[in-house]
Amino acid sequence: LEALGDGLNVVVSDLVGDGLTHDGENNLAVATATGLEIVKGMVQLTEEYSSGSAYDDRFVNEGGPSTVPVGGIIMWSGASVPENWALCNGQTAYGVTTPDLRNRFVLAAGGSYSIGSTGGASTHTLTIDEMPSHNHGVTDPGHTHAYTSPLIGDYPGLDHDENGSAVEYPYHNWGTTSSSTTGISIQSRGGGQAHNNMPPYYALAFIMRVR
Repeated sequence: LEALGDGLNVVVSDLVGDGLTHDGENNLAVATATGLEIVKGMVQLTEEYSSGSAYDDRFVNEGGPSTVPVGGIIMWSGASVPENWALCNGQTAYGVTTPDLRNRFVLAAGGSYSIGSTGGASTHTLTIDEMPSHNHGVTDPGHTHAYTSPLIGDYPGLDHDENGSAVEYPYHNWGTTSSSTTGISIQSRGGGQAHNNMPPYYALAFIMRVR
């Protein structure tokens, strides 16, 4: 690490080991073999236009070009929220209102989605149009109809009328079909319940820098 120029001052405190050396001027060197360890205090780089401080909890909490700006949101796995940060649960902290990101995925804004828009659902019940094509089983035990066909008149044949002329007598019948019931049934499928609409997940908190 080499710090040059009049606009950069380097302050080093409480270093352990030989990971960092300082020649008393503006030159710092970090050993690639041993690395750099800070047990307390800080290494502070101060420029003319901004500043940044990396503390021994390895969290950057002050402004600077290499830090998260006010309004920036990151994922957080800690038990407590760092100073100058607030949980993204819709609260207002230091005059800044955080978005409520509890139980939500974050989607990149642009195109169809404007900043701050919300939507989606954790479960969904399919509509008829969304269902795939499918079949239902049909049970038909079969059935019969009774049919009555009385025979009225003479059987077909030749006879003579009153004048002695030969005539044919056809037979006549009138049929009656009685009513009947069936046992046809269509099997039902599905329970109409909503299904889970979420991919595999791991829950983390979102925190927002508020000052």
